Amino acid sequence: MKVVATYPLTGDGHFDYLASANNGKLYVSHGNQVNVMEEKTGKQIGVISGLLGVHGIAFDYKEHRGFISNGKGNNVSVFDLATDQVLTTINTGNNPDGIIYEPYTKTIITANGKSES
Repeated sequence: MKVVATYPLTGDGHFDYLASANNGKLYVSHGNQVNVMEEKTGKQIGVISGLLGVHGIAFDYKEHRGFISNGKGNNVSVFDLATDQVLTTINTGNNPDGIIYEPYTKTIITANGKSES
């Protein structure tokens, strides 16, 4: 393996997960925000901000929704995949980290580190 390109991102804080969506966007968790990149070019095209300790990102393509686990906020932010605007938040256990969307049951599943749930 070798590095073929690097892309600068705005913001402060740690990096954790990245997720590639079927809309040509790459979502990168970065401290208290998610940087939105064009997958083909690496150009930053947006930021989802106002989050608290971002970890994982999952997608529901049928409903055109994305989900971001906020470890310091103890919740999940639900956003629109077309506009990248946050629509609502859902409370979780303490420190949600890993996240998946299970389409058959239409369930968002988070692994909550501090509440061990």
